[in-house]
Amino acid sequence: MRELDRSHNSSQLSEADMRNLCAWIDEHITESIGWAHLVAQTGKNHKTLLASFAKHKFTTPMTWIRQQRQTHKSISSAPSRYTHNASR
Repeated sequence: MRELDRSHNSSQLSEADMRNLCAWIDEHITESIGWAHLVAQTGKNHKTLLASFAKHKFTTPMTWIRQQRQTHKSISSAPSRYTHNASR
């Protein structure tokens, strides 16, 4: 059983690979992103992606993407706090 655990852990995405994947997701956040996109981007299967997101992000890939979309939407629709007054 321990051997299975080790091989499963070694197949998870590294911290650097997770950063790269998350950066890719951020670049494509306005597009449709599905499992096939994540698998193609990483070369890992959906179980490995689930385990990697659980370890690094404490959530699932699709939940993380939804949260990122909500954050992106909130930032994009927020009014600017600072306005330039041209009459000064």
